[in-house]
Amino acid sequence: MTLRISDDETNRLRERADADGTSMHDVALTAIRDYLDGRTRADLVFDALNDTMIRYESTLKRLGE
Repeated sequence: MTLRISDDETNRLRERADADGTSMHDVALTAIRDYLDGRTRADLVFDALNDTMIRYESTLKRLGE
């Protein structure tokens, strides 16, 4: 399979992968898997929010006090 994307898309993908500490290949593969699994943007946001709530549980409790 050959994936053809614009130079701008390549640069954006490279920057995003670098910021996430992963490869462009892994970012693309994750996106393809999410698409095939039928995951929506809302699912991804929910997962990220859930992860944040777990990770920062004690901080969130202190902020609520």
